[in-house]
Amino acid sequence: MVDWEFIGKASQFIAEEMGISLKRSAVSPNIRERMDHSCAILDRSGRIVAQAEHIPVHLGSFKIGAMNLIEWMHSQA
Repeated sequence: MVDWEFIGKASQFIAEEMGISLKRSAVSPNIRERMDHSCAILDRSGRIVAQAEHIPVHLGSFKIGAMNLIEWMHSQA
């Protein structure tokens, strides 16, 4: 049980760090100043594995976007 909890917390930390990096490198004031962004780690099926607590309302579109991206990548192979 401890291993899964460690992996879960580490994954959430990585998603939080993704958001920090995005904010630091952003040119758009929507991201840089208003922090209007969300970050998550998805599995190969497009399901959310871990998410950062930025703006969770964005996360609803992650699955659809990820599934479309996965489909497109398969069509390019």
